[in-house]
Amino acid sequence: MSKDTIPRGTESRLGAVARRLEAIVPLSQADREVLGRLPHSGEFPAGHELIALGSVLIAPKFLLSGWACLSRNLTDGRRQIVDLFVPGDLVGYCSRSLPARGAYHLIADGRCADAAHLRELQFRGDLPDGLRTCLRRIEDEQQARLVDHIVRLGSMYSHERFAQLVQDLHRRLDRVGMVTADSFAVPLTQEMLGDMLGMSAVHVNRTVQVFRREKILKTSPGRWQILDHDRLGLFASGEHGRLGTIHVA
Repeated sequence: MSKDTIPRGTESRLGAVARRLEAIVPLSQADREVLGRLPHSGEFPAGHELIALGSVLIAPKFLLSGWACLSRNLTDGRRQIVDLFVPGDLVGYCSRSLPARGAYHLIADGRCADAAHLRELQFRGDLPDGLRTCLRRIEDEQQARLVDHIVRLGSMYSHERFAQLVQDLHRRLDRVGMVTADSFAVPLTQEMLGDMLGMSAVHVNRTVQVFRREKILKTSPGRWQILDHDRLGLFASGEHGRLGTIHVA
């Protein structure tokens, strides 16, 4: 096998991608052989553009490591991060050949695998059953995240937005084996969080401090640890009225 392909075989060799897909459906040997033939795209620094705004979405990429985002920039420099992608995720996948509505960038150094061949096999009807199910579920989850994001920005208080994001990232990282004792790496700056949550960096900082003071979340540079899942879940669900307000100065 060429050194520029993802090794096939065991789940450990396929890493976060295999764990991500196995969380949807058990992978058959045929599924793994297809994954094993996907070419490695290389290692890229934070800020590298994976897919440009307006590009036709026909060349998705698996994140082997690192994080990425989908974002739109306004002419005055403001940015809205629309979605986040963690290791194991499929970036830029669409079952239809539509133009990208935003740009896909790495927000942490990462490695990728070119998954365009999966779409080719899908359209030819030659994709194994497991991977076909995975692609359908991945697209469903992406659309669900976009709806959640609209609700988060349009109807939720700042601390509810933050709680929902923390809970979602914990769930997604946990299923690929990247959470230990409820602690996980988060390569997001306060500016990135603000661009994601529609808040200023100052407001993000105050919100994080409140969650730390309330002993719901422990934070250190590049890492979060959930201390109280129950309270976090209540705020993430929008139970604001029943619980009363967490006051963010």
